Amino acid sequence: MTKIVKSVVRSGQQIYGDGEDVVVLAAVQSGAEVIADGCVHIYAPCFGRVMAGANGDRDAMIFCAHFEPELVAIGNRYVTAEEVPAKAWGNGVKVYREGGVLRVEDLVMSFGKPAAHPKRRKTPAAIRRVRRRDRRARAQTSV
Repeated sequence: MTKIVKSVVRSGQQIYGDGEDVVVLAAVQSGAEVIADGCVHIYAPCFGRVMAGANGDRDAMIFCAHFEPELVAIGNRYVTAEEVPAKAWGNGVKVYREGGVLRVEDLVMSFGKPAAHPKRRKTPAAIRRVRRRDRRARAQTSV
């Protein structure tokens, strides 16, 4: 079973997934805690504390879209904010336990390639401004 949280987890608030995974669809603010006996998925910025495998499950994982936690733990192993690798700070990551050590890796969500941002469409007014600017530039160079 999975517990789904759709609202912001505020400072001082604790979300606990008893025997289940926890999915958070909103931000986890500083001072808030998300704890699960299974895995934790956070699809928004995380500034609080995140703990997976609270019942001792060493195979639990943490997935986060924007990683800036105060503390992250799996089972009885934890890492504080000061120990989080700089390359992971503010990025999408997965955290897992390997040989008694927590590993923090980049989370690639698009099958190996970085997600492409769609180009912004120019509005008709913007197109007219560009055309006018180009006409003026051509008129100045032809004189």
